[in-house]
Amino acid sequence: MTDPAGWTAAHLADRVTDLRQVARADEYTLADGGRRIRLSAARGFDVEILPDRGFDLGAVAYDGVPLGFCTPAIRTPAVPDGSDEQFARRFGAGLLTTCGLDSYGLPTQDAGQHLPQHGRAADLSAHEVAVRTEWVDGAYRLTASGRMRQWRLVGEDLDWRRTVSIDLGGDTLVITDAVTNQGRTRWPHMMLYHLNLGFPMLDGTSTIEVSRPGPPEEPTPRDETARGGLGTWSRFPEPLPGEPEQVFRHDLPTDRPGEVTVTTPSIGRALTVQVDPAQLPYVFQWRSARAGLYALGIEPGNVPTMDGRAVARAAGVLPYLEPGERADYRVGVRITPAG
Repeated sequence: MTDPAGWTAAHLADRVTDLRQVARADEYTLADGGRRIRLSAARGFDVEILPDRGFDLGAVAYDGVPLGFCTPAIRTPAVPDGSDEQFARRFGAGLLTTCGLDSYGLPTQDAGQHLPQHGRAADLSAHEVAVRTEWVDGAYRLTASGRMRQWRLVGEDLDWRRTVSIDLGGDTLVITDAVTNQGRTRWPHMMLYHLNLGFPMLDGTSTIEVSRPGPPEEPTPRDETARGGLGTWSRFPEPLPGEPEQVFRHDLPTDRPGEVTVTTPSIGRALTVQVDPAQLPYVFQWRSARAGLYALGIEPGNVPTMDGRAVARAAGVLPYLEPGERADYRVGVRITPAG
């Protein structure tokens, strides 16, 4: 039996002395610095986790096929430099860069506070880091967890706990988050999952589909450049020299699970991002088809604007966490055959 989905505990007990032969969870430090966790399952997910960068996901592959988009900054420490270029210079991408916890979108001034582009979540370093392996309901599960805290003197105190898990023989990577306001006053809470796809999961055969009833609906373009791409938002081109980026917003229906599927026939794979629309009702689509910067962002979020917290506040769409209140999130990344 070569399909890991059929590898039960009894089946493996006769064939494997140490389960690390087929699935392993490792913690290590790079020679030039930086903590890493790796969850790896035979013929399934191979996941790099970055505890020093918001417990985000670096390079991720499935059955040997790379899924994400990575930049040189993924190897550098996430030390804030205080400038509005901070995100552009330190965006390592990987399969996931988390944006939040109290702002995302453009850098802005709000309530007397300077907010960098996409917030500070990806700058946070995890503590109480743990990895474990266990049988759960017949599946051998690999799990990594960490805890982060966004705190400022006479400001926010946001506790963030994240768990990342995969199953041996499974087709879904699961990220669960809990963000709690530990402060004494209510505080803004904006959360966005900047999932980044790249070659070979992404190429000129790739199509994008958003789950909704009836025929496909046009998304909301961010600007005039994106408006010019409305006719082709659901198809991804081959790399184009100098192509400008385009950003669209999809509003998820609340009567069904939220899913965005990228299908790439050339490799025979489809990747589906799964969310609960009650938690993350909007999905931004970042399309960067420029040669040398070839990426697709699928970005579920809880606020319908990328123009920053001040704009969200002025529009009356800024969410808050009351003291002691917790917000929970689940994001799944599922790999299936194309078809």
